[in-house]
Amino acid sequence: MKKALLFIPLRLFFLALFFWNVTAVQLHSEESDGVRWFRPVEEGLGRLSFDVEHDRRGLIFVANENGVFEYDGSLLQQVPLPEGTLVTAMMNAEDGYLYLGGEGVIGHLAPDAKGRIDFIRLWQSQADEEQGFLPVLKIFSLDSGKIGFLFEHRLMILEKGEFRILTSNGFLYDAVFNGQDVYLLDSDSGLMKLSGDVFEAIPGGNFFRAHAMIPLPENKLLLLTRDKGALVYDASKALKPGQNPDGAGAFQPLRLEGAEVLRNRIVSTYLSFDQQRHLVALVGAGLFEINLRSMSMIPLNPRFGIQDEEIYRISMDQRGGVWLATSNGVSSVFPFHEIASPAEKEKKESPAFASLIRGMQTIAEDLDLFEGTFFEKPGGVPSLLEYPSTFLILPYEQNALRFLYEANDMHHPEKLKFQTYLEGLEEGWSKWSERRFREYTNLSWRDYRFHVRAQRADGTTSEASTYSFRILPPWYETWWFYASQVGFLLFLLVLAGVVRGYGWGENLSDYIIAVVVLVMFVYLDTQTEVYIEGFAEDVLYIKVLLMVGMGLMIEPLQHLTKRGFARIHIGGDPLLRRYQDELTELGDRIYFVKKMEKAIAKARKKPRPISLILFDFDHFKKINDDYGLECGDAMLVQLANIMRRNARDGDILARYMGEKFIIGLFDLTSEITLHVCERLRHDIENHEFTHDEHKIHLTASFGGARYPDVCAEELSLEALLDEVDEALTEAKERGRNQSVVAPVIKEAA
Repeated sequence: MKKALLFIPLRLFFLALFFWNVTAVQLHSEESDGVRWFRPVEEGLGRLSFDVEHDRRGLIFVANENGVFEYDGSLLQQVPLPEGTLVTAMMNAEDGYLYLGGEGVIGHLAPDAKGRIDFIRLWQSQADEEQGFLPVLKIFSLDSGKIGFLFEHRLMILEKGEFRILTSNGFLYDAVFNGQDVYLLDSDSGLMKLSGDVFEAIPGGNFFRAHAMIPLPENKLLLLTRDKGALVYDASKALKPGQNPDGAGAFQPLRLEGAEVLRNRIVSTYLSFDQQRHLVALVGAGLFEINLRSMSMIPLNPRFGIQDEEIYRISMDQRGGVWLATSNGVSSVFPFHEIASPAEKEKKESPAFASLIRGMQTIAEDLDLFEGTFFEKPGGVPSLLEYPSTFLILPYEQNALRFLYEANDMHHPEKLKFQTYLEGLEEGWSKWSERRFREYTNLSWRDYRFHVRAQRADGTTSEASTYSFRILPPWYETWWFYASQVGFLLFLLVLAGVVRGYGWGENLSDYIIAVVVLVMFVYLDTQTEVYIEGFAEDVLYIKVLLMVGMGLMIEPLQHLTKRGFARIHIGGDPLLRRYQDELTELGDRIYFVKKMEKAIAKARKKPRPISLILFDFDHFKKINDDYGLECGDAMLVQLANIMRRNARDGDILARYMGEKFIIGLFDLTSEITLHVCERLRHDIENHEFTHDEHKIHLTASFGGARYPDVCAEELSLEALLDEVDEALTEAKERGRNQSVVAPVIKEAA
């Protein structure tokens, strides 16, 4: 092979750059008969496109003379690259990265902190090496996750983050991995195979001028030559060097109808559609299909109306659409599946259809919170760019947000419709809309999850993509603000204790303490529910600590707050504040009568059982005589505490007169009424009453009455009181320390 004739199409790219005055342009598309041309019009893309590739999300990337661009079917965005970086080859690898190669540089794309696509440089040539590394001609996959980068005189292999560099004296035109071995086309040695780190010439592999080879099944290669037409190399028939000098048995001509177009033409790029069909591009002739079933080479430019004859790279998207990087922009051939076999058609038309969250912005400040593409759904579409943070936390000032979204359908993006749903705000999905953004304003503080899904014109619905974020509360709704309020109330409690030391401040201290404690409990009880709903993980812990702290403070403050609580009476019974026994802090006789008359009036309209229990100490006069009235008062106070411990919510407790106490109860049976009497009697009998150094054991007699067991014909408080008083008298006559429930049955004398 003569070097003067062995130039490759990529050199045409750089030669053209010197002669074409290209203006930066905007992506503009035209469509005809299923072929869409993306032409430079005003700004953005240049005319020369070196490569086109899709990533695992299904988005299209174009390596153009003006840079690398990402296209989602609607928006064209330029990928930021280091200044002066010209990318000439790309490949979507199995590890999820899109690898880029250019003039003495290799890298891949990855997201930055905001999800924007960023170029990560993996290798760059030194100044004294640049001639051998200009430019990257091709990127291809090898076995075990290795990746090959082909230069004019070198092959670089990336393996586990390390590069291995292999050098050739001749020009390297192509390199492929056929599943077993790496083969190369060299200007000096012809067909070569990589053996370890050595390029090993294939016997007889230099009698033709080829620039492209396509892997075939059974360890074969399809060689496309300028002078011998199409050849098939069978590695199983090739002998070791020295055993078959001409290699004639390994190389066989392939008689393709229409293959004469190969003569004196260079294959600029190719793509295997399936094992029997391959797409090839010839410089100056356009796109062809090599069909090994019909043994023909079919021109496709006329069939699909493809206008460009200078095609530099062919790529296929997830739905079987063919993309062409050309000398005049980018073209896509969407109905290309029409020439596929039924099995391959099904395979090409069954990609993972997904909606893509392309960005999140604040409306007020027009601030990009993240850009690029985000996938959060576990097991969803494998993504090159997964947003590094799975949960975004925003201040309350940024509670007006705009979401941008798209879908990975390049064929008819204008026919896509979208549904959205903001979990935490909305009940369900919105109506289908062609709109590609959604705005939310005045969002409350809580956790949210944004959902979006897309629908094609045929009704196919994508999986939903989601993005989670949290809006923090404003400063006046934060835990530390509430904590400062609680701290201020605690300060007031301390102040009340200090004031209480002065005689003139006792009443003021009582009121301050009572009001502060009341406010603290009511405030904590009502406000923390809001936090638990939206921020349970953060605030519940704080709420528990506050409540525990309050509980610990109640006991030492009890003696200070007693009179204050009595005056405002936490519990909300204004009648008790008016008619309260000062000694026991129970209701007095008037309180009991008023409460019971109201309950009896209701029972007349809607009958319900009413029980009264009347009791007093046995021989209480002796306690007063032996220990004094002060001791007797202490006994009554302790008896009132026993009553409180045994009372239910809704029970009416009162000091009836002197040492007599009375309880009104509701919805009890006769048996339970007697049981309550006995339980109180046993508690009193077993209780050790104390006063100063005295320890006294007392007993009490109980009388009970229950409506409708008594007063069934005419319910009245007077009648019930008569019945319960008669029962108490009977208990005393039977020897005291007993319980009797009306109706009373006199024991025989």
